[in-house]
Amino acid sequence: MAVEAAEDEPAAAVWAGLPRASRRELALERRAASWQGGGPLGPAFAWLGEATRSAVVFDRPEVDWRAVGLGRPGLTAQLRSPRNRTRLGLGVEVPTAHAVVDRLLGFARPFAETRLQITPVEWGVWTYLIVRCLEEIDASHDLSIDRVSPDPFDADGLGAIVTIRWAVRVGDVAGAVRIWLPESLADAWTAAEPSGRRGSPAAEPTARMRAFSADW
Repeated sequence: MAVEAAEDEPAAAVWAGLPRASRRELALERRAASWQGGGPLGPAFAWLGEATRSAVVFDRPEVDWRAVGLGRPGLTAQLRSPRNRTRLGLGVEVPTAHAVVDRLLGFARPFAETRLQITPVEWGVWTYLIVRCLEEIDASHDLSIDRVSPDPFDADGLGAIVTIRWAVRVGDVAGAVRIWLPESLADAWTAAEPSGRRGSPAAEPTARMRAFSADW
């Protein structure tokens, strides 16, 4: 019987069909998730929430240890980090890019126009937004804009790339935002994980299990 065969299987086989995640992946996902809500970037982006009437909602980030979505149409900001001698990219899908600008300018866009090309006015607004965000979050002034354009992120010469993707809702418009960064920079970010999150050997087992449950 199938039931009897299942009972004879090793206990580990019960978990064989579940997705697997390495400690490295969880560390980066936790780091990215800490930027949301009451995280360290919350105060820095408070002005944007007020400007858009708190219409922008981010889901928990997804981490993929490869370059994903480079060819998706939309807005791409190519950034440089001279201190780390590397580059990274920020990608915003077309409907999301339109929706943020519409909220800022008080414009009601017909649904049929939500996937049209981004206009010169919108490029200007988004360039300002990215510059303002960099000023708010990059106290060392290490990050700078190379260009903001519809061109795919240029990952040549950067080695292995990690993609962090957020599903985003702006009002009733759903889309996604992605960050592409070299693995070396991703490892540096996880090494700088906020204090109090790593735990210690003396931490209570209950607290450690609660943290594990939250990540699961």
